[in-house]
Order: sequence, then C-alpha cells, then structure tokens
Amino acid sequence: MWKLGILFVCWGFHSVDACGITTHIDIAERTREFLGFSSEGIFYKDLIDKHPDAFQAGAPYPDAYYPDVCFGGDFHDVAEDTHWTPFLNASVNYIRKRYSRPWNEDAEKLVVFLMSVVQHQVADASWHSLGIDQGFLRAMANINYHGSFSAAHSDGDFGGDVVNLFALDTEYIGRLDKWYVPTQDLLGIYEELYGRADMMREDVIQNCTFLLFLGRLGENLGIVDLLYPQYAEASPFLIDQLQSYYLGGMDDMATWSSHVIGHTVTMLDHGTDVCELPENPLYIECNQIRDNRLRSKRSVHQLKNPGIDEEFLLKTSSLIDEDEVIVTRSARGVYFEPTESLKRKIMQSIKSAPKVDVDDAVLPDFSYSSSGEYSRFGEAVITGDVNNDGLDDLIIGAPDYGESGSVDGFPSVNSSIDEVADKKLIGIQENGRFGTALAIVDLNADGVNDLAISAPTIGSGSLQYHGVVYIFYGTQTELSDIPSVTYVCQERYCNFGSALASGDLNLDGFADLVVGSPHSPGNFVSAEQRGAISVLYADAERKGSTQILRGETSSQWMYFGSQDYDWTGFSLDVHTENSGQTWLAVGAPTHRICTHDDCRYDSTDLQSVGKVLLFKAPLSDEPQQVILGHQVFGQTGFSVKFGKYRDQAVLSIGSVTAVGEIGSINNLTQAGEVALFNVSANGLDLEPWLRFEGDRSFGRFGSNVLFMRLNNTDVIAVSAALRSETMLHDREAGKVFIFYPDSALRRNAFEADVVLSFDEDKSHFGTSLIHHEASVLRDRIGD
Repeated sequence: MWKLGILFVCWGFHSVDACGITTHIDIAERTREFLGFSSEGIFYKDLIDKHPDAFQAGAPYPDAYYPDVCFGGDFHDVAEDTHWTPFLNASVNYIRKRYSRPWNEDAEKLVVFLMSVVQHQVADASWHSLGIDQGFLRAMANINYHGSFSAAHSDGDFGGDVVNLFALDTEYIGRLDKWYVPTQDLLGIYEELYGRADMMREDVIQNCTFLLFLGRLGENLGIVDLLYPQYAEASPFLIDQLQSYYLGGMDDMATWSSHVIGHTVTMLDHGTDVCELPENPLYIECNQIRDNRLRSKRSVHQLKNPGIDEEFLLKTSSLIDEDEVIVTRSARGVYFEPTESLKRKIMQSIKSAPKVDVDDAVLPDFSYSSSGEYSRFGEAVITGDVNNDGLDDLIIGAPDYGESGSVDGFPSVNSSIDEVADKKLIGIQENGRFGTALAIVDLNADGVNDLAISAPTIGSGSLQYHGVVYIFYGTQTELSDIPSVTYVCQERYCNFGSALASGDLNLDGFADLVVGSPHSPGNFVSAEQRGAISVLYADAERKGSTQILRGETSSQWMYFGSQDYDWTGFSLDVHTENSGQTWLAVGAPTHRICTHDDCRYDSTDLQSVGKVLLFKAPLSDEPQQVILGHQVFGQTGFSVKFGKYRDQAVLSIGSVTAVGEIGSINNLTQAGEVALFNVSANGLDLEPWLRFEGDRSFGRFGSNVLFMRLNNTDVIAVSAALRSETMLHDREAGKVFIFYPDSALRRNAFEADVVLSFDEDKSHFGTSLIHHEASVLRDRIGD
C-alpha cells in the first residue's frame, strides 16, 4: 500500500492551492503562545505542551483529503466540511459524549488536536477573505495582481508557505519528530457530523494524513531556496505583509485562532447550546451580547477552500521514502515518526547555514532583547526626554507582546545594559498592537514632552480594526502611567496610528502629532485602503478624555488618499528648516498609475510605483508637490526622511523594491534604492540629487533611513532589513550601510564606508533606526 502511494505521489498530480503545512504549523505555534487561559482546572497551553505530537498534526489536518492523490479526490467534500463550524460542533458534542472528566490521555490528545484544527479553520477564513472583505489575499490581489483574486490566490497560498520556509525560524518544526492522529475519534466525529458511519474510513484518514506528514518532512529538506525568488518577484506584498497585515496576516490569524479556541473551551465545559454557531468560525460567540460585526452576505460555501498545493506536496513528500517513516497504531489513533537516519538527515538540513565572512561589518557592542516570543520587539524605536531630566531616553515598542503589545522605556543608552526597563506600558486590548508606532509630542502645549503610542488594530474583536492613539502626558518628573488622552477613529478598517510623526505644523512653537492611517477608507465609506493623514495640533485646552475623530476641525487637519489601495500615510516625516519653514512628507508606496480615468483595475496599470506628497506648513488642502515613482513594484515612498547631507537640507525617499545594479549586473530584482532631493523654500528639486542603491535582490534597501553626525560629519545610514548574503547564507539577516559624503552622484551599498550587522539569520536587522549620542558607538565606528 505504501509503495503504491509513493509512486502515485511522484508522477500523478495536478495543481491545487491553499495555505501550506508549514504556514499552518507556525500559526498554531503562535496561537499556543497566546493561550494564557485555564478552565475547570486545565491550563490549555500546558496541555498543548504535553501533547505536541497531536497539536502539530492537527494544524494542516483539514486539508488532508483535498489532493487527488488522496484516493482520487473522492473525499474532497469531507475536507471542505472539516473547515467549518459544523465540524467543530460535532467534535465538541462527540468529546462530551465519549469522554468524562477528568480526561484520560486519549481525550487530552483529541482536545489538543481539535484546538489545532480550529486554528486552521479560523486562519483559512481570514486568509481567503471567506465571509469578510479586505482579507490578505484580497488585498494582495488589488495591490499586486490587477485586482485578480484568482491570480493572487494561486501564488499566495503556495507562495506563503515558500516565504515562511525561507524567512522564518522553523527549526522547531523539524525538531518535533512525531505526529499523532486520532483516527478512531475522527471516525466518531464524522459519524456525529453526518449522522452515518460510511462517510469516512480509517484507511483514508491514516493514508492521507501520512502524506501530509511526508510533506512536512520534505519541506525541511531545502527545496524552497529555488522557489523563493519566483514568489518574491511576483508579489512584494506577500513578502512585506505576510507576518503583519492587519486582517489575515500571520499574527492576526494567530490572535483570532486563540479567540475562537477560547470559545471552544467554553463549549467543551458547558456544551454548544451556550454559543451561537454560524457556519464561519470567525463569528462564533459564547455567553455574550452579539456585537456589531459586519457580516458578508456571501454564502460561505460559494467560496470553496481550494485545498493544499498538491504539486508542492508531491515534490516534498517524494523526497522521503516510505521505509524512512515508522507507523505505529495505538488504541485510538496512529503515530508517524521518521527513522533515526531520516532524523539525522533532516537535522543536518535545518542547521544554520555557514556564515559568510564580511570583513567590514561592525557588530553591536550591546543589545536589548525581549523574552516574549513573536513580540516584534524593536519594530518602533525612538529617543526623547520623557521624564524631564534633560537626558534623552530610549523607548522601544513591542506591538505583539502578549496579545496586546507593550512599550518599554529605558534610561539613556549610557546606563548599564543589565538594568531593566524603568517603565513598561502594556496595551489593554487584545490584538491592539500597542506600540506599533511612537512619537514625542507636546500635545497639551505645556512645554513638557508627551509620548504618543498607537494601537492601530484595536477593534479587531468586532472586525472593525478602527485603531487608537494614546497620549501619555509628561510632567516635571515623570511620564504618566495611564493614557491622558485617547483618540479613536470611527471608520471601519481605519487602523488609526499605523504611522506616527511629530513637528510644529501650525507654527505655534509646539510639537503637533501627525497620524498615518494607510488602510483607512478615506472620506468614502465604500472605498478601500485609500489612506488618511490626521494632524492633531498642540492645544493647552486639551483635556484628558476619549475623543472620536470626526473630520477636520480647528484642532486638527486631515487629508485623504484618492485611490483605493493607495496607502497614503504609510510613511511620515516632518522637517523644520533653519529659516523656520516646516515641511510634511507623506509616502503612499502602493499607488498605481491607472489606465482608465475611473481607475478600475486593468492589466496595463503600473502597479505599486508609489508616490510621495509634500505639504508646506501651515497646511493647505492639497500638497504643494507630488513625487511620483517610475518603476512597477518600486514602492516609492516606502520610507521618507528629512535630514542634512553635504551641508544641504534633503529629503530621502526609499523605493525598497526598485531594481538595482552592481557594475555589469543591472537587474537586481527588488534590491531597493534611496533618492535624495534637495529641499529649499520652494520645495523639492524636480530630480533627485543623489541615489544610493542596494546590492542584493529582495534586500529592501531603503527600508529605513537615518541622517546623523558621526565624527563631526553629516552621514546617512540606510537599512536593508531583508538583505540576504545569498539564498542560502544569512537569510534576511539585514544590514545597515553608512555613507560619508563624497562627490559621487550614485553609490551602491557595496561602496558603503561602514557596514553594521547583527550576524543572525532572519533577524531583519535595520527594521528601525535611531541615533543617540553614545560615545561607545561613535568610538567604535570611528576605528
């Protein structure tokens, strides 16, 4: 039986798509991190840790019966049904009927397996925009595939797995060497679901999940290195947003999974009658008043889950011989386990690649780290004096710390590295991503710095994602521990506060707050992700309260994007010249040049060329100048930063996916570039004065830019946060390149005067950049 199955795997296939094995396993692992609850004396995270073999096996399980290699596709409809709430309902009812408390080991394994299945159900609904709009694949289609959902779907499902295998630390997956599948219990659940016992057979469950296990083992044998460039080139959105996209990115899917698993626990304790169970698991509610979620009128079953990518499953599983996997039956299920020789082969494959020596790389003298897994610690970093002691403090955001996010405030960098944070501010709402963006302002105009912290995905629990910005007022001695003012956007999907900046934009001498909301519908309710910018002016009359933004008033200014999926407000910066003139730069990196006047999608549109808007203070209704990108997928405006270089005020504009070149190599795909424009009283020069270019494909050179003085010289630092040395070495380790002034008009990263590195694969070094007058850093770079 097994030999015939493997021969069929090797030659008889056609392509079908879905979220892949690794993607679902990684979402399940993130979900496990968020499970802090207990019920009836059971700590469910501990239960998962006790039975990881069942938890990992459950993650891809609902897709097991989709491929044609699974008994000719005869059980495709069963796979479809396994993705929806009726299967969960049947599972809970089966467990409550068959197993009494306290649960024995068979029951524990089944419950853990079911929790991972729930993760899969929730993740697929969000990823595929099933019953919702603006989910991951829908946004990917509109930004990179001329609005074609089917094209984005084809690349996104399989490509997501390729990207995760390439970019994430998935070694933990390979280290778990056993799966447990509760075959007997699954037979009982399907009988409960269908009311008949002939809809599923034990050999089908065992053989088709065995194929998934082979695929999981094969994925660790390194074939994705050749596939990554294909999918990265096709969709910059997939690379940049897979982890963090607010509705259907990996982090969001994990949070939603933990939410629905909580409802599952309620049903296990009290029965399914205490919950409302619509077909889409995203909308399950237990023991509470219904909220105001906006439900799609589309029938869920008109949006078939398309299954796993069969071609990839076949390729990966064919790397493993059936004799290399041990199959062991138990009373209630079956175990799959690789032989010792296969374990050694897998572990050899997933070991860290050998390092590439870079002679000019400067490593950190010290670092801060977070104990929270998946916390995105350091995504936002600023300095400023928030305790009024005359010293700049270091403030670090960790938007996925726990489930709500946090901000850590350290003393100045001169303090001992062994000291803990002086202050920790923690978000209070699940999946709010508190700490996504930070800014130093003086919003109450009292001459003392205040701290603005955004939580742009607050409202996710009701599928609103409206977002909040908190203002913590400073005093003469310390920063407030609780928000003094809370600003809330009223629009659905506003994501208020995805970007923050500060500067005096009404020329009254106080630092105002600039808020970017690139996913906002703008000023049209039916529009999608046009983006918006809000400026909240400093005002001594501002009182502590929650304030809902309702359009432009005397205390605020607003500007809206004019094109769906323009992402106006993605990046922001403010600059005041010595003359007193102040400028606001705003990036819209996914702006497209439309073929049609009404901007409906067309295959001839120039996608994601990007643009930058320049506003002059005091602010008017329209920008004074617009800089338009020129390359398809160039994403001009991904970063914007004012500064000084060669004694000239400049604006840097990052086009992180622009084509690069090194010498005779003139087609470095999505290497990235930074263009410097002179800034004068009249605005920007029409053409850039100087260009810096990346030296690796897909490196995202220009992710962040920082102007600073080192050794009494104005320099520019440019990060390439996803830079890989090769497709096999130092994957997405990232680097920061520092350029001293010279006379060249075009410079490449390989010509940088100083290169900074963290020397760790997949660390995305350079995600944020700040400068602090720390002598230890200055002395090191000056050596």
